[in-house]
Amino acid sequence: MTIRASTGRHEAKRLKELLKKLEQIIHEEKVVQGQTDVGKTDPKALQDAQAKVSKKTAELAEALVPPAKGKAGDKSGKGDKGKSGDPSDSKGSAKNAGKAGDPKKGDAKPGEAKTADAKPGEGKPGDAKAGDSKPGESAPGSPRPDINRYKDSESDPNSKQAKQKDDKSPAADPKDPGIGTTKKYVEDANYKQNQAEDEIGKKNNKVASEQQDKAIQDLEKARKKLEELLRQLREEENERLLAALQQRCEKMLAMQLQVLAGTEDVGRLIEVTLDKLPTRELKQRSLKLSDDEKDIVSEASKAIEMIEAEGSAVAFPEVFMQVREDMKHVKRRLEVTDAGAVTQAIEHDIIDTLKEMIEALKKARQDNQGSAKPPPPSSGSGPPPDQKLLDQIAELKMIRSMQIRVNTRTLTYGQMYQAKEGEQTADPNIRQELTNLSDRQERIFEVTNRIARGDNK
Repeated sequence: MTIRASTGRHEAKRLKELLKKLEQIIHEEKVVQGQTDVGKTDPKALQDAQAKVSKKTAELAEALVPPAKGKAGDKSGKGDKGKSGDPSDSKGSAKNAGKAGDPKKGDAKPGEAKTADAKPGEGKPGDAKAGDSKPGESAPGSPRPDINRYKDSESDPNSKQAKQKDDKSPAADPKDPGIGTTKKYVEDANYKQNQAEDEIGKKNNKVASEQQDKAIQDLEKARKKLEELLRQLREEENERLLAALQQRCEKMLAMQLQVLAGTEDVGRLIEVTLDKLPTRELKQRSLKLSDDEKDIVSEASKAIEMIEAEGSAVAFPEVFMQVREDMKHVKRRLEVTDAGAVTQAIEHDIIDTLKEMIEALKKARQDNQGSAKPPPPSSGSGPPPDQKLLDQIAELKMIRSMQIRVNTRTLTYGQMYQAKEGEQTADPNIRQELTNLSDRQERIFEVTNRIARGDNK
């Protein structure tokens, strides 16, 4: 597994956990809004309940974009927890003064810091936060201590206009617009939660409920965005894995074709000898072919590790395992210079299987890259299900191919090794291959049963 693939899985896991937390926040906010509408809950208890949800929302906003180590502005989230005018924030503001456009280090007077970023209705003390120096991230959504800068925004035309503009075009980090936009929605919701908390304190439940409703709408937008990000991340992971598997299968196919050509040549030369036995030179050539087959087995083992780590495919890993078993049979046969019809038939099966796998992978990549289907509507009960590496039709086709090969191999063994009196061969190696064939049939049944039960969903 590559570092890039590992990082992608780690990020997907992180986003799933954040989405789960967001779902819980939406649920809790709806509960508080219901209590606000009924109006029977003690105002202090209701305010505390809203404050609890607001705190979780603020923490989620901070967790959406983890601070990058060694970069300026990493500690800006800490400044959000205290008041903007807190002396403890002065160091962070001074460090970012040059970037924010402040003319001098000592000009950070109340209400005058960051004059280049000031907006109508926002020139109040506390605007000079280190974390606000990024373009597009000066939007509402800071935890409660900064709510004063947005007081009376509903009655201030300039402030309201600015807010509407932000709603239409959420701020986003240019390097990661998806996460930046999601964070902006959560911050907007947090700001409205803080407003609702204040209105509850004033016993103005109607206005508080309106703000809660707006907060829920923003949180729903954030949820949809996170679901979209997860879907996109999954598509990117699938494309990387499908491309890597296709490349490895093509490599195995090329190697197997070379081994087959050598096997056919050795088998033909053995047949033209007087005693139908391999010469020393043919034995050496067959041993070399056996070593080459061993290299193909190693490639198959790597492919199996990759697809098992992905986890969503059911039939495809079994196909890889069965084709690897065939490769091992070929390796063993070539070690003893058995280059006859059965060995060649097994090699043809390997080649046909690899070709089918390559076509299935190509089709899956086309579906993955050209998928313009909208994501399924969220049920609100957790993260959306992961997109499968291969669809069910492709999996069923693989099962059908495996079953056909088991049937064909059974007939081949029966024709080649059954004695004239109807008994099976006494060769222990051939008997082991027949036992493996029986195990293979059992595994095909189990894979089919798993798909029928929906274990891969």
